[in-house]
Amino acid sequence: MLTTSVPQQVELPVTVRGFDPEALFDQVDRKIYRLLSKLSLGTPWGDRRKAVQELGSLRNPAALPYLLDTLSNDPFWMVRYAVIEALQMIGDPRSTNGLVQAAERDSFQAVRSYAAKVVKNFNS
Repeated sequence: MLTTSVPQQVELPVTVRGFDPEALFDQVDRKIYRLLSKLSLGTPWGDRRKAVQELGSLRNPAALPYLLDTLSNDPFWMVRYAVIEALQMIGDPRSTNGLVQAAERDSFQAVRSYAAKVVKNFNS
């Protein structure tokens, strides 16, 4: 099960009466878990691609290992391409090795080119 650490103290720019920061983190964890469950190869490729896009929009680095695994193992090039977009949105340099491998080894030219472009942007 995917978990993210909850900061001991959450500093907010304003105080909101009745707001529970831990509940917000729990909601994020549930959403990430739901999206990650859609990355299974038993899920239609369009749903996998949409889940990857949503994970990227969350910009949560907890999704990195799952996205990198999908980049290496998903049989459909549009899903792998969406993973590269998500990794670019997250912007975590820990994804560089997986992107380099995709740039060198992916079976689809568009995926290789886009991965190389994102790696170049990470390194500049």
